[in-house]
Amino acid sequence: MMIMLLTLVLIAGAAAAVYQFLGSSSEKAEGSEEKKTEELSAEELRELTWDMEEMTTNLKGNDRYIKTMFSLQADNEKARKELEQRDYQINNIIIHELAQLSPEDIEGSEGTTKMEERLKEKVNEVMTEGKVQRVYTTERVIQ
Repeated sequence: MMIMLLTLVLIAGAAAAVYQFLGSSSEKAEGSEEKKTEELSAEELRELTWDMEEMTTNLKGNDRYIKTMFSLQADNEKARKELEQRDYQINNIIIHELAQLSPEDIEGSEGTTKMEERLKEKVNEVMTEGKVQRVYTTERVIQ
């Protein structure tokens, strides 16, 4: 009985150690992406960023519209070039996503951040040469 109890304690301890090790590794991996962006110089960041042209489109309900511009930061040079080549697809994605949002959905910094995250996810679905790390809203007027 004592041997069985000791074995269970050892197995539980080993499982806890493995979980702790794997959990901290994934947290480090998530944090490394943010740290990588923070470590880039302004020049390096500019080289990885593609600036979209101004766009005007309807918001949900068709009685309001938004005039906006975005800059998309890629994780590598090939991905930045791919963003330029996929400009028509990215414009389409943005038009479709904004058409689902009301002015209240993108109100304030929290709404803007949610919109940027959603656009990043959708654009990354079509990317093959890398990923978009961040979407920056560089202009926004809602009328």
